[in-house]
Amino acid sequence: MLRCLPFLLLATAVQAQHLRELDFQQIYAQSRVAVQEVYSYTCENNLPVDSCLISRTEYDQEGRMTMSTDYFACGRVFCEQTFTYDEEGKLATNTLRHRFNGMQEVEVELVRNADGHVVERVLSQPIPNFWMVERMERSDRGHVLAVQHFRKQAEGTEQFWQDQFLPLDVELEKRQTNTLTDVYDEQGLLLLHHSFGKQGLTRITKHLYTRHAG
Repeated sequence: MLRCLPFLLLATAVQAQHLRELDFQQIYAQSRVAVQEVYSYTCENNLPVDSCLISRTEYDQEGRMTMSTDYFACGRVFCEQTFTYDEEGKLATNTLRHRFNGMQEVEVELVRNADGHVVERVLSQPIPNFWMVERMERSDRGHVLAVQHFRKQAEGTEQFWQDQFLPLDVELEKRQTNTLTDVYDEQGLLLLHHSFGKQGLTRITKHLYTRHAG
């Protein structure tokens, strides 16, 4: 029996797709990834009992995401984003559509640092229960180390979510070895993530990939 998971709705509403994904461009390009779909499986007695599609991301031949879709309620579209790139391969435009604003397209302003890396994304108009500003901390090499989300309040904005990541070289080295928690393929693509609680295995996150021809 399928069950709609409230925490998935909350996580999708808060986070959606951020730009850390672009740091793995080389892996996606080498593996010719065209589409990545992510499914969440709830487990009972260490066995999966249901599954839900939670995200779908499309990539171009260069391994850059061109469209991402987040889902809730076992497959209903919650948020869509599109991404385009300039001749130098840098992110040029970003649009977003969200269920909380009737899926109307919103332009996303891209704020860059002196090195040309995007360090902030700002929505052209607020969306209820969603971030208004996304800020990124980057390494000296331009890789995303942390993401913070801020929502609009009567007086300015307030932070309500953040996440931190391993430096990219550490993350890539980690992906050379499978663990009880994470399973990767030979190119370093994440295949499975296992979550454990007091009762054992509680959730499996599965990543499925479709490849470009050739």
